[in-house]
Formats: sequence, C-alpha cells, structure tokens
Amino acid sequence: MVSFLTSYAEETNACFQMASGLYGSYLDDRYLTLTVQNLDEFFLALGEQGFYYDTYLTEEDCWHCRREMPRYEMELLRKADGLEVRMQMDAIMSGRKYLYLVSGQNVIYQVQKEQIEEVRDFMEYIAQRQDGTCVIAKEDIPTFCQGLLPVLEEHFDVKKRKH
Repeated sequence: MVSFLTSYAEETNACFQMASGLYGSYLDDRYLTLTVQNLDEFFLALGEQGFYYDTYLTEEDCWHCRREMPRYEMELLRKADGLEVRMQMDAIMSGRKYLYLVSGQNVIYQVQKEQIEEVRDFMEYIAQRQDGTCVIAKEDIPTFCQGLLPVLEEHFDVKKRKH
C-alpha cells in the first residue's frame, strides 16, 4: 500500500519537499480519487484489507473486495410485442484489466475483463438502464435466442416466464 500511495502522490503532484528535507502534502483530506489508471493498482495493494468507500450515492462505510464474479439473476418475460429482459446489475467501474461491480452489500467484486468479455457490453448496457430492463423486438427473438441467450445463460441465472 505504501508503494501505491507514493506513486499516487507523485502522479497527482500531491506532495512537496520542504527545506527541512521532510515531505508535505497538498491533499487536504484522507480521500483518494480512483481512476481507470490506478484502480487495479489500488485493489492489488489493498489485498484482503477492508476499506472505507464514500460516493454521492452511499454514506461512508467499510467495504471489502472479492475476486470473483457474482451470480446475477436475469428474467425473460415473453410479451405480445417481444421479449422483456429484466436484470438488476450493480454499478460498474472499469480498470485497465478488471471490472469492478459495486454491490449493495458493501462488496466490490473484481472480475477479469477477459473472463466476461462475451457479456461485458450487455452488462454495461443493463447497468446504465435505471429500470434494469430492455426489450427484444418480436422479429429479433429468434436471433437473440440462438446467438446471445446461450452465452447469457453461461454467466447468469436465467428465468423464463410468460406474461
């Protein structure tokens, strides 16, 4: 962690050397801004240690990182005009090598991008939808069922229902 913090301070020009030879900091609080460039390094340095995480959506609380893909549930609902896909996806942060899925249970899941490359675009699309739904037009259902659905079933628990 010391190595990460030293690099962070150097990259953000957050520290300076005083005449006494000691170092000072321009950072006026204890928060770090994590970006695509430093996210992977932060979680690598963090290891299994809990950390305090604060966003505009959450109050500061102790979080943990798990290096696994959570199992999401997806619901397919057949309608007269097509197929509705429902899935509650966690917020997604992207590092260089990993995606980070921010769950509501104070856990951030770290998943290698390569591991979910087949469904990554779909996950990011669903995560951006406030209601967690999308509609497959009636004429596109065969293509969806033959092409994308088998891949989605490998990664998610898919429940099929009729309206």
